[in-house]
Amino acid sequence: MLIRQTNYQNDESEVQTYVNYLAGIEAGAETAVATLAEGDYELALDYEVKNDARTTPSIGPIPSFSILPEYNSYTIRFKFSVRNGNAMVFLLDSATGSELTDSAVTENGFMVDFAKSHYLDIYVKRSVLSSNRTDLVDVRSNEPASDGTSYTESGIYTITATNPATNQTTEKVIYVGNEPLLKCYAITGYSLSEIKTMMDQGATIAEDGSIQRPESPAVAEAGDAAAEEDPSEAKAEKAVTLPIVPIVAVVIVAAGAVAFAKKGGKAAELKAKEVSDEKPKDN
Repeated sequence: MLIRQTNYQNDESEVQTYVNYLAGIEAGAETAVATLAEGDYELALDYEVKNDARTTPSIGPIPSFSILPEYNSYTIRFKFSVRNGNAMVFLLDSATGSELTDSAVTENGFMVDFAKSHYLDIYVKRSVLSSNRTDLVDVRSNEPASDGTSYTESGIYTITATNPATNQTTEKVIYVGNEPLLKCYAITGYSLSEIKTMMDQGATIAEDGSIQRPESPAVAEAGDAAAEEDPSEAKAEKAVTLPIVPIVAVVIVAAGAVAFAKKGGKAAELKAKEVSDEKPKDN
């Protein structure tokens, strides 16, 4: 059995030969061939079948043997490919080597690492602010990426990795540089016109590219009023209002006592009348 690999750079490896492969299967030998390396493979199984068309008869202790045997040769060939099922590309900071995740910001640039997934279709698109309109971005390059390529020019980079074997796609956005407007556009998802509108309304762009909105006028006025309030006046008002509760409670209790007393006197008067009515009259 013969096996040959062609890698992603189209380099062919030396042929691996397994002699007496079929005999090894019959004898129970280890004949499994395993490979995890990506590439295109060619396999050929060359074997022959012996045909004893002419044999001598056995005479006593002399066994029969073949005279001028015939051989029929056969070959089974096929090809197969090994591919990484991942559709992932790793982006590393050019200066520190640390991994950059989606929507990351770096001033050093980044490097593309295929992580041994050599059969991915990877494109890198670079965009900058349009020279004609500051509310639009202009694509300056959109090209295939090579393993280990670095990108250091300022701009917004969109990296798209597609795996032809699985039809899966992964997209990441990286911002390179220190332009606040583009940084905010890259990480927030707002359009440039939306960012400009928010900035006109008083919003600012933080160091990490996020939008910092100003306080609403109502909230600011309430805070200013609370800050300007005289503490002595607040205490006086509190002192005046606090006794109201116990005074009201006393009035309610007094009213209840008066009502109860009236109710009790009337009940006693009715009781006395009932007793007088029950006395026998003199004949």
